[in-house]
Amino acid sequence: GGFRTFGAITLSDPSKRLFSPRHLQRISRFKPGEMYMVSDVEDLRRAIVATGLVSSATLTPKEAGDGTHVNVDVALTPAKMRTIAGEAGYGSGEGYRAEVSWQHRNFFPPEGALTLRGLVGTKEQFAGVSYRRNNFRRRDHVLTAGLSAQHINQDAYAARTISLTGGLERQTNIIFQKKWVWSV
Repeated sequence: GGFRTFGAITLSDPSKRLFSPRHLQRISRFKPGEMYMVSDVEDLRRAIVATGLVSSATLTPKEAGDGTHVNVDVALTPAKMRTIAGEAGYGSGEGYRAEVSWQHRNFFPPEGALTLRGLVGTKEQFAGVSYRRNNFRRRDHVLTAGLSAQHINQDAYAARTISLTGGLERQTNIIFQKKWVWSV
């Protein structure tokens, strides 16, 4: 119906609040007041699905009521937030070992994942916790932090280590490829 500009991003069901409208605006490639383009709305939908926190996202343009702006109404269907994984085995050089991990992908909303991991084995023990926040302050920026303790007792050496790590990166992926990426 003619030239329009982007208005606000709204949530159709605030009870399924995985993201705030502010966070959705942060990961969109448009700002309020810019020319409305369907391709920008589809790009935002793909970015929301790429977070892994939703199984589907429907974005519906709605008149703001002033005749010039179009609000984008977002309806989300949450995905499963937790993963539990385990592994057990025997290796002739490693002996017996069992590993378990638990992850919650939105423990610290929005997009703040917490992962706990433990390993018990004949020659190795490990315990660790890691934190990962996707779309940190900007789209495709990832903040990570980790703390772990490990004991290894191999024939050639023995080691006890404690690690504290942190990182910030601009990532690329199959959907949103970039010419330049970086990490610190």
